[in-house]
Amino acid sequence: MKLPRRDYFLIPLLSLMTALLMFGVAEIFTRAEYPKQDFDGCRVPGADDPRRAKPNCIVEAKVPESPWVTYKTNACGWRTDASCGPKLPGALRIALLGASMTMGENVPLEETWGERTGQAISKATGRKVEVENLGWELLNPLHCYRQLGQVIALKPDAVVYAVNPFDLSRDPDPLQIAHRKDPVLPPHAPPPAPLAQGKAIVLRNAAKAVQNLLNASRTFTMAQHFLFSNPDTFLKIYLADGDRADYLRQPFTPAWKTRFAAFNLIVTDMAARLRQAGIPFIVMSLPARAQVILVAKGKPYPPGTDPFAFDREIQSFCDRNGVPYLPALKAFSQTPDGDKLFYIVDTHITGEGDGVIARLLVRKLLNEPAFRPANESH
Repeated sequence: MKLPRRDYFLIPLLSLMTALLMFGVAEIFTRAEYPKQDFDGCRVPGADDPRRAKPNCIVEAKVPESPWVTYKTNACGWRTDASCGPKLPGALRIALLGASMTMGENVPLEETWGERTGQAISKATGRKVEVENLGWELLNPLHCYRQLGQVIALKPDAVVYAVNPFDLSRDPDPLQIAHRKDPVLPPHAPPPAPLAQGKAIVLRNAAKAVQNLLNASRTFTMAQHFLFSNPDTFLKIYLADGDRADYLRQPFTPAWKTRFAAFNLIVTDMAARLRQAGIPFIVMSLPARAQVILVAKGKPYPPGTDPFAFDREIQSFCDRNGVPYLPALKAFSQTPDGDKLFYIVDTHITGEGDGVIARLLVRKLLNEPAFRPANESH
């Protein structure tokens, strides 16, 4: 039977309206069940470090996958309960550098690896431990390098710099890297002009708008959560994501070689300055979920992939500079269901995962001469 002409318009329209209605109902439900609140209230823009935090700030925040978390900063704008003033007599002080996984994003303060480390060392040594956590969301290696003046002024007994593949995934600014030691960095180089023109630009902007809309959708977020809960599904999609996953591939692409070269310069300079100040320095690599899944699956890895490639590259820089290196990947992959130590969509490490990191770091620090029981400190 032939349909009336109007039905060729009405049926698709009704289908679209039904789909939109179902999506709207799902969005209302997921927003109620999985609330989200950013911690923007503690951010303050700055020329040198556009992501530093306000001093003495307190906000409540969460992502759909996490519990509610209190972010509280001290007088220097660092996420810690410790004072950033002179060290207390007889106390030990640890300074942490890094980005959001050092800060402990989406993890209550007492569960972060920095705080867990301080508590464990205090118990083992009988001394008060002050943890100065300078980590903050999206800090890149250059930002961390330029915090060294503040770090050295703290007179810590150790500095720990934690790095994750995501921290190196953005292209460094060659001009700023070249002037990394200057009092003021030159402005960022302007982005290159787009090669696409006309219709291609319109299509690219439309695709970006759709992506932003999906990212803002709570329904889409939770659908990803349940889909990516399957490690094999997650890994297949992750490895198809081009540059984002190229730190897992051998040989490294030119883009990743450039990023590693810039990181090498920064680690070399950090090591020299801290050695001159007489402060022990440790570099620690924190894994991405894809690395943990690959190692847990065992060989053979997918063609051209190597979950340890990132760690080996970082270790090579540390070995050249005589810097102790601590990789966390093996400990995560040896933990039952280690891939569940991450928020699946958000990608940050959970509080339980921070416990794994803390246990590694505690063992490392307790072998340092400064970290000994109070009755053995003199």
